[in-house]
This record gives sequence, structure tokens and C-alpha cells, in this order.
Amino acid sequence: MEDQSLKRLQHLASAVFRPLDILAHELFTSETDNPNLERYLTTLQDVRKPLLHVCSSMMQDRNNIALRA
Repeated sequence: MEDQSLKRLQHLASAVFRPLDILAHELFTSETDNPNLERYLTTLQDVRKPLLHVCSSMMQDRNNIALRA
């Protein structure tokens, strides 16, 4: 039960990355002359870092559950 809840949350959290990646790609390919482009991409990267940490923590929790079983 606990593992399934974490698995579901992992799936939901991973769905956040796709729109961020698409936005970064669109900015990079269509806004090349924008002087703020580097700042925007850095902000997107800063948003991704805590999300990656959350996903990693959930994976570690799932591994710990598997080791207890």
C-alpha cells in the first residue's frame, strides 16, 4: 500500500518535467535574441532541481520499503 502510494506520487511528479522541458526548448529555439533567455533558462533549471530531489527521495523511500519486505 505504502509503495503504491509512492509509485503514484512518483508518476505524478514526473509529469511536471515534460512541460518544463517543452518550455525550455521553446524558449531556446524561438527566443535566441532575447537578452533574458539565460535568466529564464536558469530559473527553469532552478525549478527542476527541487523536483529532482523529491523524485529521488521517493525512489529512495520505495527502495527502503522493498528492503524491509
